[in-house]
Amino acid sequence: MINRKSIKTFQILSIYFFEVMINFVLSLHNLIRWAILIVIVGLMIKVIIDILGIKSKIKMNESQANNFLDSSKIILRKISLVLTILVNIQFLIGFTLYFLNPNIVGLWTDFTMVMKQRELRIIVVEHPILMLIFVGLIHYLNVSVKKIENLNHYKKIIIISSISLIILILGIPWFRPLIRI
Repeated sequence: MINRKSIKTFQILSIYFFEVMINFVLSLHNLIRWAILIVIVGLMIKVIIDILGIKSKIKMNESQANNFLDSSKIILRKISLVLTILVNIQFLIGFTLYFLNPNIVGLWTDFTMVMKQRELRIIVVEHPILMLIFVGLIHYLNVSVKKIENLNHYKKIIIISSISLIILILGIPWFRPLIRI
């Protein structure tokens, strides 16, 4: 027979477990953020190195130039794929946190109060909107990397990745802990 004390104990344990789970998922969300920043900066560095390499090797014959481009494209595609996978995982984690975290869900009831407080507005409104734009740009970047054929495509990739990085930096709530373990 289940008594009231065991029901109360179960409720307390389930609330504690849910809070632990939310904190773990938030920590994971935080760590993946740094991985995404590192990968996108790495992709930008690789593209800049390739642009400089192409410009310095303009005098090489066509087959040498194609070999250089082919090897460069393979590496860029792998970096872009890793970035896209990380961003998709991050999006799913963020989506889950946004709709399952009781602290966020509770803020939806008083939206005028949320809009008046800077930190709440960033978490509830600005962060999700900017991150949705970021996810779209990363997918566009991935498609652009797959279509590399000449120097102009490299320039397009550096522009898209720069805009993506700016949106990512603007969308991160920097007032939150930088590393959450």
